[in-house]
Amino acid sequence: VSRLNEPGGEDFAGEDGPLSADADEKNAFRFVLAHFLAPFTIAFTGQTWAQTVQPTHCILSMLTLRSYLSLNILEKWIRESDNIVFITGKDFSAEAGFPDYRAMDEGYLERYKYPPDEILCFTFLQRNPFYFYRYYRERILPYVLSAQPSPAHEALARLEEAGKLKAILTVNIDGIHQEAGSKHVLELQGSVMRSWCGKCEKFLDFFYITDSPTHIPYCNVDMCGDYVRPAIVLKEEPYDLDLLAQALEIVRQSDVLVIDGSALREFPVPNLMQAYQGHKLVLVNTAPLVFDARAGIVVRGHSFTDIFQQIQV
Repeated sequence: VSRLNEPGGEDFAGEDGPLSADADEKNAFRFVLAHFLAPFTIAFTGQTWAQTVQPTHCILSMLTLRSYLSLNILEKWIRESDNIVFITGKDFSAEAGFPDYRAMDEGYLERYKYPPDEILCFTFLQRNPFYFYRYYRERILPYVLSAQPSPAHEALARLEEAGKLKAILTVNIDGIHQEAGSKHVLELQGSVMRSWCGKCEKFLDFFYITDSPTHIPYCNVDMCGDYVRPAIVLKEEPYDLDLLAQALEIVRQSDVLVIDGSALREFPVPNLMQAYQGHKLVLVNTAPLVFDARAGIVVRGHSFTDIFQQIQV
C-alpha cells in the first residue's frame, strides 16, 4: 500500500519500488521538491505566487511530511525489532465497535441517575447494585457481544505470531485482543469476559451474568449468595500488584514501545511509560506537547487501522 499519494501528485513508491526505511531520505527529498519548490517553478511560467499557493499550503504540506516520515520510521522500527510492546486504550477498542462506555450522552442521567465514574466504584456497587447492573447490562454488555476485532487488532495478532510483538498491555476490559488471536495480553484493569464473586473469590464465566434470571446476579457456589460481578478493577479497589510488576518488567525490557494516547489517561500507563528505558517510544494520537519530549516519534491524525494499512510489516 502506498503510504502517501497526494491528489494530483506522484505515488512515492515510484520507480524505486515500495517504500522502505532505507528510502526515507530520498522520498522525503522528493516530497519537499514536489510541495515546496513546485510553486516557484510554476511562477516562472508567468503565474504569480498568490495564484499558485494557498495560505495553508505550506502548513498542510509540513504536517503531511511529518506524518509521512513518522510512519516511515515506525515501519522501520517494527521491521527491525523482535521485542515490541503495545499499550492500548479506549480508542483502539473503538475501532472494533466498542465505544467509550464512560461517555455521558444526551439523556444519560435520566436513565442512570449517577455519572459513570461514580457507578464504577466498589462502594456504589455495595450500596446501589440495581443501578450498577442496569448500567453494566445496557452500557457495556451489548457492545461486548457485538464488537468485532478491527484490522488493527488482527495486525497485532499477526505481529505476535511472527515473533515480533512480545506483549499487549491494555486498560480495555472487552477481551477483543484475545478474540483477534493475541495470546500474551495483560489486562491491567481486568476483563468483563470473566465474572467473579468477591465473597467466595470464585471466577465464573462471562455468561453467568448475562444468563442470570434476576437483574442482580447472585453466586450459587456453595450457597454463597453474594453478588456476581464483572472481573474488572472498580474504583476504590486495589490493583493486582504481581500483574503490575510483570507489566513494568515487560516495558523495561522492550525495544519498541507503542502507546495509544487514550491509554495515557488511565492508571498505570503513565507509570509504564516512565519505566521505558529505550529510545523507540511511539505515541499515537496523544495531546500535543504533553508527552512529546519523551517520544522518539509521534503519530497524530491516524487511526490504528489506518496506520497498519499504510505501513508494510
